[in-house]
Amino acid sequence: MKKTKCLAFALPLALVAWPQAPTGAAPRCYPTERFKVLDNQLVRDTLTNLVWQRQASTTAMTWAAAQTYCANAGFRLPTVKELNSIVDSTVGVPGPTIDQQAFPNTPAQAFWTSSWNRSSLASNPWLVRFDDGVSTLYRVEDTCYARCVR
Repeated sequence: MKKTKCLAFALPLALVAWPQAPTGAAPRCYPTERFKVLDNQLVRDTLTNLVWQRQASTTAMTWAAAQTYCANAGFRLPTVKELNSIVDSTVGVPGPTIDQQAFPNTPAQAFWTSSWNRSSLASNPWLVRFDDGVSTLYRVEDTCYARCVR
């Protein structure tokens, strides 16, 4: 019984003593210099070493059209994990949840990925939304934007 009382007392004390981030610290878990603009068209992610198109597609398109769009430029559609890696949830909404210095003019919209959810009855591709940073499923005939990677 005494152990329970000691634990009940120690837990609140431990929570109070937990180290806090200094005020004014960047709320990101990665360096602010993570993205390097290679030229006006490409961005290297120094964390993943992926090279991204700096500008997203200017129009929404079907999943097949997005694959062709990327392939014609010498790129590919990113996986859902890759595209989620550039979501910046520290960016306040409204606005796109992405680093606007590295990726200017990104619409706060949904973007296609090459990943598929095969667990549902109807297999659908994953997409990443840059209006709230959430991944979801769409049908291939729906239209979304594309940001290509290599």
